Amino acid sequence: MRHWLVLFLALGADSLSAQQRRPFTWSGCYTFAWPASVGKTLPDSIRLLTRRDPKVRRPAPAMFFAHPISSGPDSGIGWIGIQGAWWMPFDTDSFTLTLTTSDEAWSATFTVQADSVHGAVTWYVGDGFGGPYDMRGVRIPCPP
Repeated sequence: MRHWLVLFLALGADSLSAQQRRPFTWSGCYTFAWPASVGKTLPDSIRLLTRRDPKVRRPAPAMFFAHPISSGPDSGIGWIGIQGAWWMPFDTDSFTLTLTTSDEAWSATFTVQADSVHGAVTWYVGDGFGGPYDMRGVRIPCPP
């Protein structure tokens, strides 16, 4: 999994200035419609936390934790096998979400448009990848 983290740190290198300006603009809860080709094991709702991952130290860009939102037994949540979930601000109007298992990773970069997000997700396994696939989401009230 360490090699996935390095990959996503490299992808997020341009996000430092956005993090310094408004690091928590996009924290909160979102529901996503993952593309069928990559979404079978992914959560349908995610909470972007404001807690920074202490393992990622400067000068690397800050990565914040993300967690699934359980909305009941019929929610379609597919969180099994996910070992890591982070997000980071990217530019002034977007953020990147990264989910990893022991041998797979998903990276999605979203542009924020009011309460909606639109972007592309890429799936990685070994030396291969799939995508990018179009993806949309909506900001929702966070459950207690």
